[in-house]
Amino acid sequence: MKTPFPYKRIISYGCSFTAGSELTDHEYLGITEEELAACARRNKYIGSHEILQHFSVTVELRAQILESNRTKSWPNYIAKKYNIPLLNQGIPGSSLSHASYCLLRDLHDNIIEPTDLILIGITSPNRWFQFTRNGKTFYGVMNGGWSRLPHSRVTEKYREELEKNWFNMYNVLYTHHKEILFLSNLSDTMNGQIKMCYALSTPKDIQSIYEQQDSDFLKFCEKLIPNKNFIYAENSMSGISGKPEFSTHHTFGHPRVEIHKKFADLIIEQLEEIYD
Repeated sequence: MKTPFPYKRIISYGCSFTAGSELTDHEYLGITEEELAACARRNKYIGSHEILQHFSVTVELRAQILESNRTKSWPNYIAKKYNIPLLNQGIPGSSLSHASYCLLRDLHDNIIEPTDLILIGITSPNRWFQFTRNGKTFYGVMNGGWSRLPHSRVTEKYREELEKNWFNMYNVLYTHHKEILFLSNLSDTMNGQIKMCYALSTPKDIQSIYEQQDSDFLKFCEKLIPNKNFIYAENSMSGISGKPEFSTHHTFGHPRVEIHKKFADLIIEQLEEIYD
């Protein structure tokens, strides 16, 4: 028997695919998506942060863009379906470890209530998350040129050393899969309040990259993933939208709003199988 939908708010955590990167950037810059793409190609930019620097976007306007993007990402459409508020804590470029930290920090600060549905958009494993000596967070994408990001707080030399000494399949796969296990176990202690979905990379995506290197270790990591506390574990937004092309993706490969809506609908279908 289905039970009534018990939640009064949605809180989401994840990377750019949950934060809704690129969904409204061009609107705030006063240009078309095509003009934005042409600017990025002409200057060989690697990410939205360089576009914002190119147009001398202020810190205040950048915050407005990030907030606007969140209002058109997939968690927003789920919240609208149930007519409840959304607190989107997605951070572009962040890892699953970073999402877990933000969730735990919100629990510590009493931001999360028992009536909140917590949605985790799982990203790819090739991310790092650390603290500085004074407790500030910094993070990025391996092999992504993220040392140029203002928030990364790392030098080019540090990034090179990090990728040389830490970035290997054993570290990234174990860290990523262990984090999924942790989040599922945490959900068990919170009456199933945390639900996960694959926003960016599914196990099948990861397998296609790493299975030829050490299949036994990959199998070990895959067994860490529990068969519970998932909503729509069949595919990701990347899988739905297919290979990045400007017709279906934004300039830096992020899905367009239509894919966010479709992904949200798939999650809603499974939520409705559970709740009235």
